[in-house]
Amino acid sequence: MPFPPLKVSAEKHLFFAVLGWVVFLFSVAWILPPCDSRVPPQPLTFWSIIAIAAGLAIYTAIMVPVYFCQSWRRLPTVPNKISYGIGISSESLVFLAILVWAAFVLIYMSASTHLF
Repeated sequence: MPFPPLKVSAEKHLFFAVLGWVVFLFSVAWILPPCDSRVPPQPLTFWSIIAIAAGLAIYTAIMVPVYFCQSWRRLPTVPNKISYGIGISSESLVFLAILVWAAFVLIYMSASTHLF
């Protein structure tokens, strides 16, 4: 086994999550019919995609806070504290900006009467 579960760092888990999302999104774009199609997807296909997306979302929701927690705990032990602190601070701020943007989009989409 090349990656024992206990020895894999949070960075590698985040890489696996991003890779999983990329593979998932490309495969969904290939499998599902176009948005302007009148043909609905098969129920088994639809619910399989929902289940895989939910699993990836849960995995990502667990791994992102673990990554940030480990990164912030590593700050006192790194030799170049200032540049590491700036880097992890900018990562945290970008992540928070993405969360705020996603919440805004979801609220706006749910409040609007026309989706497209």
